[in-house]
Amino acid sequence: MGISRNDFARLGTKVLAPWVWILLTAIVVVVGDTKGMARLSLLALAITTLLALGVGSLTTYGFGFRISPHVTATSAAVILLTFTFGPLLLLGGLLVAWACWSRMKLGEDGYPEAAAGAMLGLLAGGLGWLGLIFVLFS
Repeated sequence: MGISRNDFARLGTKVLAPWVWILLTAIVVVVGDTKGMARLSLLALAITTLLALGVGSLTTYGFGFRISPHVTATSAAVILLTFTFGPLLLLGGLLVAWACWSRMKLGEDGYPEAAAGAMLGLLAGGLGWLGLIFVLFS
């Protein structure tokens, strides 16, 4: 009696998206405190995610093209945290891949929606990091 693909996909969609933030928040606080960047990184993470989800919602309602919010938020977080705390957090890319796969496997998103979510998250995470750098050095 093992875990099926659908169970694994449900785990990715229903558990990964909300609970990954607990893991990411812990990483930011623990690693960020050693670099003196925990508060700013948490703020940048929250703002970046909210803006990315806002853009995705506007795209959905304005143009009728749905962008996966699960993939967007996960991708933005991984990019921002990788730029902020180093390449070890690139392993979070596995979380993005899992979110993409699980959304498609369950039929909740198609390939275009998941890919658009990953790209929007990538852009939002990069812009969030640039905003963090601007705040730190201005």
